[in-house]
Amino acid sequence: MQTCSRPIVIIGAGIAGASAAESLRNEGFDGQILMFDKGKDMPYDRPPLSKEYLLEGVNSSIMLWDGDRHADLNVDVELNTAIERVDLAQRAVIASDGRRWPFSQLLISSGSQLRRLDDLPGADLPGIHYLKSLEDATNLRRSLDKAHQVVIVGAGFIGSEVAAACYQMGKSVVMVEMARLPFQNILGDMAARFICSLHESRGVKIITEERVIAFSGTTRVEKVITASSGVIPSDVVVVGTGVVPTGPSIGKEMSLGYVVDEYGETEAKGVFAAGDNAMWPYRGQLIRVEHWDHAINQGRIVAKNMLNPQHVPYEAIPYFWSDQYDTRLQYVGHTRAWDRVVIRGDLAAGSAAVFYILNRQVVAGLLINQPKQVLPVRRFISRRTLVDEVKLGDEDIPLNETILAH
Repeated sequence: MQTCSRPIVIIGAGIAGASAAESLRNEGFDGQILMFDKGKDMPYDRPPLSKEYLLEGVNSSIMLWDGDRHADLNVDVELNTAIERVDLAQRAVIASDGRRWPFSQLLISSGSQLRRLDDLPGADLPGIHYLKSLEDATNLRRSLDKAHQVVIVGAGFIGSEVAAACYQMGKSVVMVEMARLPFQNILGDMAARFICSLHESRGVKIITEERVIAFSGTTRVEKVITASSGVIPSDVVVVGTGVVPTGPSIGKEMSLGYVVDEYGETEAKGVFAAGDNAMWPYRGQLIRVEHWDHAINQGRIVAKNMLNPQHVPYEAIPYFWSDQYDTRLQYVGHTRAWDRVVIRGDLAAGSAAVFYILNRQVVAGLLINQPKQVLPVRRFISRRTLVDEVKLGDEDIPLNETILAH
């Protein structure tokens, strides 16, 4: 493939950026690829940070690019380099120290940054942790070695996975959540209560409809203070209150992410975005997805469109998974609205498929210890299949017999 005089630049050495770089080479691009990341590590896998890594420590499988993989791909990687601005007129990226690099095309895959509680009293006490990077996970694991009481602020998927890992390490765990039920807005009441039961049945305490207002301690955190004047003893605090998209300015408001078309391109020609920070069109709405499967697939597709404009639309059905204790949760699709929830299986026993139905179509599904159902559910969503809701809830009826004729 023809070599460009200017490099293709990738901002962000995460999963989306690494996937895009590999795809560029697989598609035959032989020009320069220049990758920047503000961190100090080569691309690595983030999902294990809240699960296996906390339990087992460092292992080589966490690294996406081991050893000289970047050299094998002929990708020039500039670590510890924060790109703050894009000069669209001159087609250049500008680092925080003022250095500039030209680009022919640009992929912004810088991901997201954590929502922090830095404005709360005591927020700078040692023992308060956030979990986003390999360094974060290493520091947290070190603190957990000597801890007994762990308080987790935020009962989302990261917080829940950390809670499960801490329980398996023999810690006493309390989760504090602002919502009435964790995951309620995503999964509805029944599934949310089931996930709560996974934790509570093991002795993890979940405090809902509560807000943390301060931390206290002498030389390190000792207590978490809540809005209702509650005081929760703590040796270690893990804050998991969500993320916001991050990346350099391209002259547009991007607090919700970089808006891209179905090919991953922003309004600025030749500037693309992929991964956590991309707002992309899905079934008539713009959505942002913060999960591994999306990042790797969108990075791959966007790379193809960088080489061959508007060649392959990104039409993936969103998917993510979460391992908590001995339960694997897999969610397929994306919706915040449904008119009926159908349970297929035994939710109380921890083996079920939860279907979210809108106008007789399956728009999303939560699979609980049912990995073989991922592909059928994905097909239902992709094909906008109309289903018989009564038959769908009957495990004795094969899924393909629940389909209604159009």
